[in-house]
Amino acid sequence: MKVITNIEEFKKIRSELGTDSVGFVPTMGALHQGHFSLVEKSVEDNEMTVVSIYVNETQFNNPNDLKTYPSKKADDLNALKKLGVDAVFTPDYQS
Repeated sequence: MKVITNIEEFKKIRSELGTDSVGFVPTMGALHQGHFSLVEKSVEDNEMTVVSIYVNETQFNNPNDLKTYPSKKADDLNALKKLGVDAVFTPDYQS
């Protein structure tokens, strides 16, 4: 499983795939069973599955909500690898 951290790398990988079917599951991390069921369906239905883990700072009105948003990136990456995800896109806000 590849972990991609910037859009240029993602575009390069995507362009190399040609017309293969790619499932994309966008998330904010802190993955749970609902996310896992979407990922399982994508893996089943597509030749490649990409999951994003991105917390958009601008969507939080209260800065404390962002500070307390759960981050379990290592656990999330382990779970996604076990589910057969091909790539995880984890940009930071500046990317």
